[in-house]
Amino acid sequence: MTGTKYVFDDIIVGGGLAGCLMAFELISNGRKVLLIDEGQAHSSSAVAAGIINPITGKKYIKSWNIDLFLPQAVKTYREIEKLLGITILYEKNIVRSLPDISAENQWESRKLDENYTNFIKENADISDFQNEVNISGNLAEIRQAYRIDILTFITSLCRYLEEKGGFLHHTFDVNLLKIEDKQIGYLHFSASNIIFCEGHKGIANPLFPDPGFALTRGEATIINIPESRISKMIKDEIFLVPFGNDLFWVGGGYENVSYPEEITSNHKKIVKKVISSLVKVPFETVEVKSAVRPTTKSRRPLVKQHEMYPHVYYFNGLGTKGSSIGPYIAHQLAQHLLSENNTFEIVW
Repeated sequence: MTGTKYVFDDIIVGGGLAGCLMAFELISNGRKVLLIDEGQAHSSSAVAAGIINPITGKKYIKSWNIDLFLPQAVKTYREIEKLLGITILYEKNIVRSLPDISAENQWESRKLDENYTNFIKENADISDFQNEVNISGNLAEIRQAYRIDILTFITSLCRYLEEKGGFLHHTFDVNLLKIEDKQIGYLHFSASNIIFCEGHKGIANPLFPDPGFALTRGEATIINIPESRISKMIKDEIFLVPFGNDLFWVGGGYENVSYPEEITSNHKKIVKKVISSLVKVPFETVEVKSAVRPTTKSRRPLVKQHEMYPHVYYFNGLGTKGSSIGPYIAHQLAQHLLSENNTFEIVW
């Protein structure tokens, strides 16, 4: 992009899942959007498996507001597929182990609850691939679970915007931002609104000091299992997620850190040992990735409107449930921007 001035409706800073969902919602409603992204090596969106899991935790409870979030998520991802000509939404049941009698009792009580009926398969079935995995004891199977191919989504959307002159590969410098009464100025660009979706970089945004999240770091491993028949996601000590073409994403939790560190050879050995305890057949480690994620104490995303500048917004902290929550928030915020109301309040 060259020249003296380019006018947009909205500027979005950050091309991860939050930023790309925000951009999609706005362009779908006829807005002219500029997405600014530097391509963060340790972005959680580029490493995430994109799991939508409607029943979570040791007590097997429905994920927060899943009945509200899931319909919007499925609708949004289908619309994205249509616009970009890609496939990113894959419905895949989750099979998880019930490690003890307490877990079995919890699961049986959920099966009797009519509020859980749509999400529970009566009898778990791994007959097609039971020779490939070591998952013992009684099993539970969760329906209406999905995997979102986040990397394909964000790369395809950024390419789509770039072709239309709406993408800038650039490290955003807040010191160059000019905020006027009804206009945002940055370099040679102007817009009515700016939305910060910076991921872990958002912790240093001076417009939203003390945002209320911590940085957590985790690893994901991509493995190849030749001629595998594993078609469902498996949750045991770790998550095993089919990516297609005999590739699988393997990951677990996140731990508190300040900034990303190099993945050590010792860590890779530990990961391989854990995977070997679940996968009974030969596999090859293709890649080990590291990611930093902004995580709030409440496990709720951060969606804010600046107190002094009502056309400045902050959308961050989607966390591990971002694939299910993100579309709903992006839709709500986009509808607010389209309405031109002064005050934004998300409706849960």
